[in-house]
Amino acid sequence: MIVRLMDDHSEAFLCWREAGLKGLTCLHLDAHLDVADETLAPTTMAAMAASSPTELARFRSSPERPWSGLHCGNFLYPALREGTVSHLIWVVPEWLPDADLLAWLREELHLWLDVALEDYASLRAVDGRVEGRLCGQRLTVCTLEHLPPVGAPLAIDIDIDYFVAHDDDRVWQSPAVVANRLSPYQAEVLTVATSVRGGYTPPDKAHLGAFLISQLTGRELVVTAPEGTRADLAARLLCANPDRALALLETPLDLNERYLRSLALSRLERHFEAADELEILLGARLSELERARLLALLGECQMEMGAYPRAIESFQRVLAIEPERGEIVFRLGLSFWHQAQPERAEEALRQALTLVEGRFSSLDVHEQLARFYLATQRPEQARHHQARLAEKRYSIER
Repeated sequence: MIVRLMDDHSEAFLCWREAGLKGLTCLHLDAHLDVADETLAPTTMAAMAASSPTELARFRSSPERPWSGLHCGNFLYPALREGTVSHLIWVVPEWLPDADLLAWLREELHLWLDVALEDYASLRAVDGRVEGRLCGQRLTVCTLEHLPPVGAPLAIDIDIDYFVAHDDDRVWQSPAVVANRLSPYQAEVLTVATSVRGGYTPPDKAHLGAFLISQLTGRELVVTAPEGTRADLAARLLCANPDRALALLETPLDLNERYLRSLALSRLERHFEAADELEILLGARLSELERARLLALLGECQMEMGAYPRAIESFQRVLAIEPERGEIVFRLGLSFWHQAQPERAEEALRQALTLVEGRFSSLDVHEQLARFYLATQRPEQARHHQARLAEKRYSIER
């Protein structure tokens, strides 16, 4: 069995590719789904799929600027799209779902990716689990108690943040309990991520990675976990307590701290200040993918500020780098509409619909196109999009 201990969870995907593994059943024990699609445009995905395992490393985000490219929050997206993983079993901590598992998952998926309507409609509650499809592959979501029968070849993939309750950083379940539950399974590969960098695991819990591997395999590893940084702490605070994260980053020391500061300001709806931070970041030496990510965030801030000409410029610069970003084309269309440029708004909104057809965001595009055509005195076109919106809603709600 291949065994890898890492801090950056995206190394699991590289490990699977290096080993030539395909069609994996992946037992993914993690507090996060790790299927974000926002920074992996179709052109990037195609280039990654055509790359050798060695070449794949060039798509990884920089440890100092972990906000674009392949990273810990999106590595399962290409793994599913390419067929490296053909059955993803997301084993969630018992404390994570705050409602019925199916209802919770339907909301959770929207935080990660623009879900295909067909995949969304496939989700069903079965024997304490949710079964369905995601990115064209089989998906199961459950707690450890409700693990389904597991096929081969098998990858066991564990993030140490699975063991850490996010509200108080306590270890809510012993790795020994997990190891005992997984002991019957014969895996081709075991990957364990400590996830200290990025703020997902407190540094004093990183030792659980080596302990878990010893429990699962009998192998004793001597490792030095990365020290937690101020940015890691701020990242952990960002969602639940952006005020504290912002206070921690009052004087940013590097690009990543400034990036996190811009996110905290945005969460607090201080969009003018967030835009200022993003403008400073854009003056740095960046990769094209990093620049596209920052420009997209800047455009969103500028829309919130009502600065639509500047938002248009930002979105156009994103599309010069990643022309197939449907959500960016959509925001560009809305910005043109706010600027009383109806012809350009219509063109962009229709292009956005083409790019996102079959996905959940197409509902928003149909709704805005219906409003646009009503506002421009074209009721027949408006009725067409209202009807398409109703059809799609029915297809996922029945």
